[in-house]
Amino acid sequence: MKPLNPGQNLKVQVLVAGYTHVGTGWKYHMHRPSYNRLYYIRSGHGFVEINGVRYLPGQGQLLLVPAGARVSFGTLPGKDTFTKYWMHFDARLGDTPLFDLISVPWLMQVEDPAFVLAHFQTILDGEKNKEDFPSVLRQQAAVMEFIAWILDQHPVDRAYGVGTGKLDAILAFIHENIGEEISVGMLSQMIGLHPNHFIKVFHMQMGTSPGQYINKLRLEQAKELLLQEDLTIREVASLVGFRDESYFSRAFKKYIGRTPREYRRESLCTHLMEH
Repeated sequence: MKPLNPGQNLKVQVLVAGYTHVGTGWKYHMHRPSYNRLYYIRSGHGFVEINGVRYLPGQGQLLLVPAGARVSFGTLPGKDTFTKYWMHFDARLGDTPLFDLISVPWLMQVEDPAFVLAHFQTILDGEKNKEDFPSVLRQQAAVMEFIAWILDQHPVDRAYGVGTGKLDAILAFIHENIGEEISVGMLSQMIGLHPNHFIKVFHMQMGTSPGQYINKLRLEQAKELLLQEDLTIREVASLVGFRDESYFSRAFKKYIGRTPREYRRESLCTHLMEH
């Protein structure tokens, strides 16, 4: 990583911003945008995959997708879609993309929603008044304050010794081994932290505990596998890491509101009606 010189020419530019309740067709696959994306989730569900790692942002979470990252996103079957504030923006230090130089969490739990809402409102006001120089200046200042706030709230590299790259490696490991037994002890050893410390760091960056994240990811993958009629419920449970079919069925019903068999029957019927 290049040495960071904040005295260099820092430039930010909002390309487009808005407040949207996305439709069921909200999706994109394997895109490498030249700009950064920032989402603040107000409600609903969906996924954003960054460099092969799937994130499941929820209400009150902020998601940053850096420029150049390989990104896919979409809705989740049977779930309300996102209502979100969003912004596409460019941020450079000299000629280098800012987030090539600084390491920040991509998914963050917001503890000060008033700050985020106020700054998004300033950014949206700037979008409505593109010809008004003071509004544009306030918009750029709001983006800079946003970046500074993220760094203040999440000084992960300095305070905890866990950079975004290490967390990405943990998330990638979870995704690649979702059908295997994964323990907090195993994950914490991978980055050399005490399990209790690892749980705190993970929760700070992801807004949820490691166990909750793994369980949610397993159930989301189970939903996709249940659409394959050649797989039994037991096989689906095993493929996503549940060794007990009964426990899988209870966990699935608690999360989805229907048993795996009910979900499969309803989803397949809907698919046939649409085609």
